[in-house]
Amino acid sequence: MCFSLLFSVPHSALIYFQGNLGKSDFSIKTSKSTEFLLQAVICFQAACRLAEECASHPALMENPFTAPHKQSDTQDSVQSLCQCLLHLCDSVWIPTILRMCEFSPSAEILQNLYSILSSQFTLFPSLKAVFAKKLASSGFIRLCVEHKSLLCAGNRNPDLNASCCGFLQTLSMTLVSLSDPRFDSYHDFEEVENLLAHNLPSLCYHPSDWPSLFCEYQESRSSQYCLVMVLYLALQEGDRLLPDQTVFSSMLWLLQSVQEQGSCAVPRFVLRSALYLLAVTQDKSPTLDRVALNNISKVLSSQSFRSLYFHHPALLRFICGYNQLAEKFGSLVLELWLTEQPRHTEEEPASVVMQKKGEDQEHLEERRQYQQPDTETMELLALVQKIPDVTLILLDMVSTKEAPLSERALDVLQFILQHQKENTADLCLKLGPALLQALQRISVESMEQGRDQGYNARAVSSLPVLLKLLCATLTTDPPSPSLYSNMEGIHFKLLYHVSSIVGILKPWNTESLLPAFNYLHCCLSLSPAHCTDRAVSMLLSNGGLMDQLQAVISSAPSLPPSARPPPALRCSGHLLLSSLITLQRVHSAQVCKSISLSLDTAVHRLLLQKRNTENLLLVSYLRLLQALLDADLTSAVVLLDSGPGLVGSQPLGIEDGALYPLGFKGAMCLLNALSGLILQKHEVLLRASVSCLRSLLGFLKRKNLPTAMYAVCHPWTRFLLHCLLSSGESCFLHPAILLLITVLLKHSSSAVPWEPDLRHVIESLEKRGLKELSWEAAHTLTLLLKQIQMTALPTTEEYKLRVMRMMEALERQTTEESPDFTPPSSTVYPSLEFKQTLP
Repeated sequence: MCFSLLFSVPHSALIYFQGNLGKSDFSIKTSKSTEFLLQAVICFQAACRLAEECASHPALMENPFTAPHKQSDTQDSVQSLCQCLLHLCDSVWIPTILRMCEFSPSAEILQNLYSILSSQFTLFPSLKAVFAKKLASSGFIRLCVEHKSLLCAGNRNPDLNASCCGFLQTLSMTLVSLSDPRFDSYHDFEEVENLLAHNLPSLCYHPSDWPSLFCEYQESRSSQYCLVMVLYLALQEGDRLLPDQTVFSSMLWLLQSVQEQGSCAVPRFVLRSALYLLAVTQDKSPTLDRVALNNISKVLSSQSFRSLYFHHPALLRFICGYNQLAEKFGSLVLELWLTEQPRHTEEEPASVVMQKKGEDQEHLEERRQYQQPDTETMELLALVQKIPDVTLILLDMVSTKEAPLSERALDVLQFILQHQKENTADLCLKLGPALLQALQRISVESMEQGRDQGYNARAVSSLPVLLKLLCATLTTDPPSPSLYSNMEGIHFKLLYHVSSIVGILKPWNTESLLPAFNYLHCCLSLSPAHCTDRAVSMLLSNGGLMDQLQAVISSAPSLPPSARPPPALRCSGHLLLSSLITLQRVHSAQVCKSISLSLDTAVHRLLLQKRNTENLLLVSYLRLLQALLDADLTSAVVLLDSGPGLVGSQPLGIEDGALYPLGFKGAMCLLNALSGLILQKHEVLLRASVSCLRSLLGFLKRKNLPTAMYAVCHPWTRFLLHCLLSSGESCFLHPAILLLITVLLKHSSSAVPWEPDLRHVIESLEKRGLKELSWEAAHTLTLLLKQIQMTALPTTEEYKLRVMRMMEALERQTTEESPDFTPPSSTVYPSLEFKQTLP
């Protein structure tokens, strides 16, 4: 019976009728065609009504409707019938009726159309959400409202009005359940439904007349609330029933009238919808004055802001764009923005949801692999570019909120500092005082409680993220070293408070010590030759800081890993200590407490335990040894302890005495260890090893010249150079290798046959071309060529001419280019993320 009703109107007739409606004389209707379409619509509506009744009975849902003559395994169930009706409604009936009613709308036909549309929401519930969004985004809310205003005003066509209201009610409640997941918990769903049911029948105005309804004080408040809901649901799906400026001013009028009547009891769902309309339409609207802001602030304060929140960038711009709103709600809106994520609707088909979940998982893995920020972070970056004060709110969240919210805010701030190309200095300038205030508060709280009791819970969670953010601001916009000379300046105070906090932390508190050590080292390595003596003296007079460094550095390698500080903390401690050694020598600063270090253990760790030590930890050992060698192993910061493994037994010989506490044997052990590390060709380790070898040869030359000559002429050194020159151009034309050749040539004697090796380098460079060299390689090559000219080598005039021509070509190349690269200093903090290896 159901199928006979459905196909009582031949499909060919529908197509024929559609063709007639598309002709140029469509405006001329005939009663015959209108009557034919009306009967067809009534027939289809009857089929939908019967399908609804069958779908409400479980027994009928399981009963197949397969015709006896059908030779197929596919069974026609009630569900398949409902799906077929929905498809026909979407593809045939809606386009046909809308085309006919475009010029001459028929109340009877439209009444049946809206009844049919309402029934589709119950025929196939799994597609209800998709169908509702398609209707709303296609402008059906506007269409239904206009039909009501055109045909139902003045109590005309009550049946059409009821059908339109039923459709709007069903469509609106479906959209409400999709747009706001909090309706179930706040029990607002029933209130919205009652509001629409009582006010939609009287809503027979054209949308252009709605603004006047908001301005009428005598107008029913519930009618105004109903208009707000309709505007909100339509705008959510991209249908602008009114211009943005009109919507914006209408919402302001509504909130003002509520205030003037002395009541803030606006229903939560209405207030949330009005806030959405204000936020989304603000860009094309005038700036709010103080009176309007006061009204909005009072109304928003009447409800829990969490219940009014919606996940949209426009809300961020609206709240944070006005200081009066940002002071009250800025922190709340940012907290909700970082913690609440858009949800997937339960009404979507399972296949669609599973596909989206799969895509989300792929995107999550892709972000983790390439470290791509999420949408929320990118929106905050755009917000900060317009409203820089948002960073202060994020910073307050870092210092006052519990993890993981504070860590999430920290990640966002770090990303903003790295990717805000403009006004980075102004941003860091804003964060500096706020960071100082947060550190001062933690310092005071810790002093009051004492070292034994440790920090309170908030300090424990906020200090690490504050220190990480402080490092990010320092590396993003490094201050001038002269700023550390002003004891009343922010940078000097920050340095002081960080060093003071380090001194009272519990030993091996990696979570806080690691970012603190990194910050102190970055401050010292910005420009060590010009760093002020006040800053250096302040750090070296901090006994607590020196105790922390001693505890980190003096851990015995024989202890199990669980009993030793983590490698990252030891690496950072070595780098900080190396900077202190260098700067103490530059400024001759006084040291309150020296650190004990076993030189024997350090050298043998590089020689015998390098396979079991991480490369970055090896780099930090090399940097520390380099700083000690540059200070001739006599620094007030470090008391070196030597042993028989380096200097032999007592009494010391001439060479061991001159090289004490390293000794001749220790120098050769260190030389062999550095040669082995250079052969590994790890990028960061290669640079650190060559720099340390240069410092070692400089120390030997200053203390005992014959030992330095012997080290350069040592067979193992010659073997090292032979291996590097035989590894291909990509290796021996590396800047670090060119620097190694320069250093060996500088400390060698004329007895060493250097000419074949140097000729090999020159010929390879001429073959490859100087333009393919990096700026760093070209700079290092210039140093090598100058050293060749300064060294008295037995060479021909033709060879000298080739060297001179190459130097002239390098000078022309460097003057034509303006590189952004700066030659690395030996005190620059090594990149902990660089994992490139040479071929």
